[in-house]
Amino acid sequence: MHFLKWSILVVVLSTGQLFAQVPKITPAVVPGPGEMYTYKFIKQTTAIDTLLKGENVFWDFNKVKDTAIYFEEVYRETLPSQNEVFEDAYSIDSTSVRTELICWVNYLDSSGYYRLGAYEKPEVFESEIPYEYRDTMVLLKFPFVFGEKIKDRYEFIKGDRKHHKNQYVEVEISCDGYGTAILPNGDTCYQAMRIRREEKFYHIVNEAAKPVGVKVIFYWYSAIKQNYFIKATYINGKPFDAWYQKKRSIIKKKKNYN
Repeated sequence: MHFLKWSILVVVLSTGQLFAQVPKITPAVVPGPGEMYTYKFIKQTTAIDTLLKGENVFWDFNKVKDTAIYFEEVYRETLPSQNEVFEDAYSIDSTSVRTELICWVNYLDSSGYYRLGAYEKPEVFESEIPYEYRDTMVLLKFPFVFGEKIKDRYEFIKGDRKHHKNQYVEVEISCDGYGTAILPNGDTCYQAMRIRREEKFYHIVNEAAKPVGVKVIFYWYSAIKQNYFIKATYINGKPFDAWYQKKRSIIKKKKNYN
């Protein structure tokens, strides 16, 4: 009888430790090739509280109701890149927005998620010349846990010239919070994690680095479902835009840019 009581106690304690574990970001949170995800744009960007961070945080996005009536669909495909620089096996991200003419070239494996570059849809002038990221842009590394930070630096090149006046970018990616998030549709995410990405832009002027701007992007991920639910971007300290993930589905028909 005493053995049975101790067995039950051990099971209870083990279960409590299991649920008390800090969540972590894994490759499962990133949509793979052959999937499509849809975002709803949020007009009222100030409704997104970016100040809350730390352990066991409660983020309430249920009050975010002032949303735009239009969506952006992002198609994640494995297609020939249409540029010899990139291999066919890389994941291609393209959007349904007509004014967004860039197709991003990403790479995902068990250790990380990277952006290798981009190419433009054929109707764009010089579309056959891709953008390449020197040193490769790091998006995430796996597993990624609370308190961890990643330092990165990249430049982007088109042809034989740097883009935007010899620009380079210094990046710090951190997981600065985890807890529970109430989403705009009222759903509850019990394993929410927040990723903060800070990008500092520099130009080279007279052989010296000159800071020209800072972009900070906040992502609220679910540790058990794919992709983030909320994204909020600040440029030079001011709200720029915010998105809410509405749905994710399998691509039924692949896009064709030929």
